[in-house]
Amino acid sequence: TTSANPTAGGSTTGGGNFLTGDTVTVTATANPYYKFSKWTEGGVTSSTSASYTFTAAANRTLVAQFTQYFVITANASPANGGSTEMDSASYKNGEKALATARANSGFHFVNWTENGLVVSSSASYSFTISGSNRTIVAHFASNNGVTVTTAAVPADGGSTSGEGSYLINNSVTVSAWPNAGYAFANWTDSLGNIVSETPDYTFTAGTSAALVAHFAPALSITANASPTTGGFVYGDGDYANGATAILEAYPN
Repeated sequence: TTSANPTAGGSTTGGGNFLTGDTVTVTATANPYYKFSKWTEGGVTSSTSASYTFTAAANRTLVAQFTQYFVITANASPANGGSTEMDSASYKNGEKALATARANSGFHFVNWTENGLVVSSSASYSFTISGSNRTIVAHFASNNGVTVTTAAVPADGGSTSGEGSYLINNSVTVSAWPNAGYAFANWTDSLGNIVSETPDYTFTAGTSAALVAHFAPALSITANASPTTGGFVYGDGDYANGATAILEAYPN
């Protein structure tokens, strides 16, 4: 017989009934974010190959051991500002990870962020894996101006535009567009402070900024005129929970 440990780690094939002397091959296949470790029997290692072949001589109970791993994705913003590198392709829970950011010519490193919040101001960012996949972003700024980066939280809540390199005192406008089922909530800076509650946020470039557009499941507000020939209304649509809705009515 064959089984997987943990059961979420993968699947096994090759178990069944055999005659003494038959050649048996058992195979272990890992699920996403797991790796095959070894075949064990009674807690003792039988093979470290996912495809294990042996001659049937007695009943056997084989367990495929899988190890969960986590992926850390490191991105650069803006893309032409520099590059990022992780010291491994995947990690086990509790392992140390090292992310390294290298600025391109004409740029300098600013900080690492996750979900729009600063997690490190060092180009070499070391941290302990704590049981989840992560996406971190290395921000770079132009040596001749400032860099504005934008991100959407949650990522499937909408999209943003306006990031790039700007000269000091340039006017900058960043915009946020919610996806279906979501509404725009606010823009926050790298410290989590709300800087705007309108999707189009305009400001004067002074220092590099990492801005996050927050989206929330949409609440629909419907406004009608009664009678319909009496006038018309504005302001209905999708709003984020807690947002201020302004309805306007104009008589014919």
